[in-house]
Amino acid sequence: MTSRRTRSQGFTLIEIAVAVLILSLGTTVVAVYLDSMLPNSRLQACARALASQIADARSHAITQGLSYQIEYDLDNNRYRLVTPVKAGGGRAIRPEDRIGLDWVEFPPNVKLAGVTLGAEDTSERGIVFIDFDPLGSSVEHQVNLRRENPEADFTLQVEALTGMVRFLTGRPRIEKVDDGAFPQ
Repeated sequence: MTSRRTRSQGFTLIEIAVAVLILSLGTTVVAVYLDSMLPNSRLQACARALASQIADARSHAITQGLSYQIEYDLDNNRYRLVTPVKAGGGRAIRPEDRIGLDWVEFPPNVKLAGVTLGAEDTSERGIVFIDFDPLGSSVEHQVNLRRENPEADFTLQVEALTGMVRFLTGRPRIEKVDDGAFPQ
């Protein structure tokens, strides 16, 4: 009688160890990739939230026929909507009587790096107010956001008449327009 040995179904310890090694390497690669993508997402999310607040200020100014403001606090890395209403109701006459809504703070890795009004006036410290008049127009301005690690700049460019917000990578300059820019 000859005995036949048949191999049983299943995996050897070496095969299982190799499979676990391959899965762990794949997981590590995916984790590193996602970690590098998250800072970009956070920066873009902050830009979208700010653009939404700008659109709200413009929309409220038009619908209510009153001037609204966005207040940028560059030293404390935050912004807020300022209404034309005074405490207790009614329209505020003096700027200091206006009610500001809650501050929106940027996360620690995103910095409000500067606000540029028009083509020349850049502020990197202090408080900057942007008015939206009852027609929805404002001063053309750029808001620069900076992510510190890894370093990257992102800019929101706000058109003066339309309030349209453009998202730009980097920190572009607003071109100064003078009489030479128009054909004679």
